[in-house]
Amino acid sequence: MLGWVACIGAVTAEAMAAREERSPASARGRLLAAERERLVVRASPLQGRPSLYALTRRGLRAYGWGGLAPVRLGAATAAHMIACAEVAVALELAYPE
Repeated sequence: MLGWVACIGAVTAEAMAAREERSPASARGRLLAAERERLVVRASPLQGRPSLYALTRRGLRAYGWGGLAPVRLGAATAAHMIACAEVAVALELAYPE
């Protein structure tokens, strides 16, 4: 899970659910558990849109990418990040290895 979040930058629980063929509640639970461990941070910068989850410095170190800065989650980029997560899942499902 951390690897996919690291590679995408920021994900939604709904995108993770689709990718892992789980329910959104299950994906949200996994992300919230990672948030409690301070591996991810959650932000809801856009009203009516899904929350975004991104790796913290601790999460980046746990994944082995400690030299990178965490993704900044804000209103200016939230719609783009949500769309990227959705498109990444669609591409992975359309072109499995």
